[in-house]
Amino acid sequence: MGFVLQDIHLQNWRNFSSYELTLAPKLTILHGHNAVGKTNIIEACEVITRAASFRKPKNTQLIGKDAETAHILAHITDNARTITLRGIITSHKKIFQKNTKNISPKELSFLLPSVIFTPDDLLFIKQSAQFRREEFDTFGASIHAGYQAISKTYQQLLLQRNALLKQPYLDENTLLAWDESFAKGATALLFARAHLVHRIKGHISQIYHDVSQHEELDIFYHSSLFDETDDITALKHQEEHLMQATKDELFDLYIQKLTSIHSREIARQQSLIGPQRDDVLFYVDNKPARNFASQGQQRSCVLAQKIAEILVVKDITGQYPLLLLDDVMSELDETRREMTLRFIEERAQTILTTTNLSYFSSHILDEAKVVTVHDNA
Repeated sequence: MGFVLQDIHLQNWRNFSSYELTLAPKLTILHGHNAVGKTNIIEACEVITRAASFRKPKNTQLIGKDAETAHILAHITDNARTITLRGIITSHKKIFQKNTKNISPKELSFLLPSVIFTPDDLLFIKQSAQFRREEFDTFGASIHAGYQAISKTYQQLLLQRNALLKQPYLDENTLLAWDESFAKGATALLFARAHLVHRIKGHISQIYHDVSQHEELDIFYHSSLFDETDDITALKHQEEHLMQATKDELFDLYIQKLTSIHSREIARQQSLIGPQRDDVLFYVDNKPARNFASQGQQRSCVLAQKIAEILVVKDITGQYPLLLLDDVMSELDETRREMTLRFIEERAQTILTTTNLSYFSSHILDEAKVVTVHDNA
């Protein structure tokens, strides 16, 4: 059995001067009016399990009014042992501790992984490619120790190369000297991200089929190494090529492609290929979901993706992550709510927020711990 979050205690955290919550091992429902702080509690649960917040706030935004430091105290347990976790947030830094000993954010995130689902995620299909890339990179960093380092290294290389491309009188020989290091970084991130998407792909089709029984969902990682296309047969061939290629083969492809577009890059003063130009494409019944899927179908795609992330965490770590659902039940129809809750009951410890308990059956409410949240600012 993996860890579950047993309780969480907040001090000077956003609108809470002091707040304590004991959690159910399966489902905890945080119920209350808008703007009372339910999302702030969800955010604290994410910070103490992932060392990061989906809101991407400044430290000062996490600290309560007239306070200098915010504190999170939590206990996680697997029945055999209990571990104390602390988060100490000042205006300049975050400190995390395990049983009073300082640990890195990376070490913290592997104790009890978490997956969060917010209303903004429901726009995943319609959003830009950058939004999708960031989603998968954030998820990859949460489950693989080296993923974040690979991504950070590549972003630094990209900034440096783009700065070089903006220099006046740049010649191709100078750019050629940068190609090897850039291609190595691009290869590392492409390989990691494409294989992560492929792992999610291994679950997502079946999950979507369970939600929309007469429809089929497929996803493809589209690399800028290949020609742009919306033809599903071409995408399948590209995917096969990408999944079978070694890192050395991908590196060689980058070098060849970079060499062929130097003059275009110099003219446009930016890098025209690399993982920053890639996308993850969703297809429903062989048609691009972005262009042809209904709003309900797109939301089913996102729901399937989030559930697939949970299963990938289980595949890699051996335990289900903590699932955090922030006010998404109001955005799903009855069928999708029931499917989500059925999955929750069978697997992951879940904390969800809602303003309306009528979204849940009496059976769900009887089994769950329901907590009414009041603003105590």
